[in-house]
Amino acid sequence: MKSRAGLILFVAIALVAGLYVLLREVGSPPVNYMPQGRAYHLTVAGGRLADGPTVLEATQGDQITLAVSVDKSSTLHLHGYEKLLQVQPGSDATLSFNAARAGFFPLALHNSDGSETTLAALQVQPRP
Repeated sequence: MKSRAGLILFVAIALVAGLYVLLREVGSPPVNYMPQGRAYHLTVAGGRLADGPTVLEATQGDQITLAVSVDKSSTLHLHGYEKLLQVQPGSDATLSFNAARAGFFPLALHNSDGSETTLAALQVQPRP
């Protein structure tokens, strides 16, 4: 009877360990993750995001290229990275940088009247 209980305990521990190994990999980039180039395009109209994702996703080390078009002159500010981009109507403005810091970083539009509107956010996952 004692050996049967020991066997059941061994099988239970093996199952839990196996599930842990399998499930901890779900949603995580592979350990040998190679940085990627990620390109996003945002269109701003009336001081609001008219087209484009509200969350720009990346993994630490990725190269980000952000193209922005606006209907009136303004400045785009990526908080946390302290990147500023002057944008004028009629053509795309482009910002390229390395996603070196992991975290959640708001992307705000600073208007000429001093107002600020959060358009989207950069979500950078830590590199495994």
